[in-house]
Amino acid sequence: MSLCLVVGSFSPALADDGSDQVEQAGLGVASALLTLPYGPAKIIYAGLGGIIGGATWVLTGGNTEAAQTVWEPSFYGDYVITPDHLTGKRPLRFFGVSPYQEDVYSR
Repeated sequence: MSLCLVVGSFSPALADDGSDQVEQAGLGVASALLTLPYGPAKIIYAGLGGIIGGATWVLTGGNTEAAQTVWEPSFYGDYVITPDHLTGKRPLRFFGVSPYQEDVYSR
């Protein structure tokens, strides 16, 4: 169904009236294509962060704060690229920011 909408967006009849629709469709396609390599890389990074953070927790005698310094940047962040990332409305964060700390990038 979405393929029909994307193809229909590029028809000449809609190009004059729906240039915004064409742009949105292009951004949607671009974000989906860019997510294909980005998403798995982020998932692998998060998985490795979980393992390394767990090892950090064990090696520090159960120090959760030490482990969280590894877990938070790896677990948090964006797993999918959206049109807002491509237009600059929202920063793309591979390394996450803890929701418990002040976000310095939102200022």
